[in-house]
Amino acid sequence: MEYCTKLLSLAVPAYGFYTICISLYETYRRKKCVVFESRRALPCYLYLYVKYKIQAFRKRRGQLYPGSETTVNPTFTILNCRLKVNELRWYCWAAGYGWDYPDSVFRDIPLCFCHVLCGRLLAMVTSSNDFRLSPQGLLPVQETIRKRQPIDELKKGCFRLEAGVTEYRPVDSGVEVDICFKALRADQPVWESVLTLLSPRHCPVSPVRHCPTGVDGATEIKPLEIRVPLLTGLKSAWAFSDVSLKNLLVLPPRLGIVGHSSTHGLWMVSRCLAEIEKHKGADELRAPLCVSVQFQQPLELPGRAVIRFWKARDEACLQPSNVYRFQLQDDSTGTCHIMGELVRESD
Repeated sequence: MEYCTKLLSLAVPAYGFYTICISLYETYRRKKCVVFESRRALPCYLYLYVKYKIQAFRKRRGQLYPGSETTVNPTFTILNCRLKVNELRWYCWAAGYGWDYPDSVFRDIPLCFCHVLCGRLLAMVTSSNDFRLSPQGLLPVQETIRKRQPIDELKKGCFRLEAGVTEYRPVDSGVEVDICFKALRADQPVWESVLTLLSPRHCPVSPVRHCPTGVDGATEIKPLEIRVPLLTGLKSAWAFSDVSLKNLLVLPPRLGIVGHSSTHGLWMVSRCLAEIEKHKGADELRAPLCVSVQFQQPLELPGRAVIRFWKARDEACLQPSNVYRFQLQDDSTGTCHIMGELVRESD
């Protein structure tokens, strides 16, 4: 019996080490591939994390490195993806929609859920050798999300995910990069997003911004106070930088496990959109739709915040328009965390 116990204690770690090595080797063999099949093994997060650390060591933050003649903007594609209901259910619970949201009738899949689907793609883009910035310390600046068709279309069969760099822009505080994400079914775009990230030249010290005290509409609702938990609940991980979804799975920094004590902007945007849908109905978020968000200040964990949203007034006719504006702030200090605009587009 003792011999079997010793043998088992050696076999289990050896098998685990063997599995990790095989996974890393298979990923390394596919390192030059840019189109992947979801039914086969995708690049594992351990391999991407190692690449991220290597690129972070080689490159300095806030510096745009020149590309060679063969360098192209990194773009990756995953084919034949399938929607996993368990992932959707977990996201809905974490973002404030409710655990049973996927079982609802006549309600579309939440707008920001596609970011969870694109998590691995962002890790692949920012850890690529062709990415001309350091992947460490990237900060979200703004984002534009468009829903071309109901996201429920992704439930009907296989779909394709794409992510890639579209532009680099030197700015006073560093270098900005635009990363475009797409979800397509039958070669028709269903969902698109352009996320602007900043690679700061120095350690960023953002000035405290206060939300405007007035609103441009007469139908502002009562402020909605929300609790920001220490663990916001999402299990997925994006890249391994400050913009990663790891900040949605925050552990205290004193534990030395996951980095920061502030949540990512995606969680804040998801909560704001969830509250708009709860109070104004699902029809207000029907496709076609465009959401623009500016990220202002990080939201510390745990704590409390206030969500406000209102229907903007059309200045031409002084009537409510098809535009909602929303913001999330610390009501005690007036510090603004995000500001956004939701626009219902014409078919």
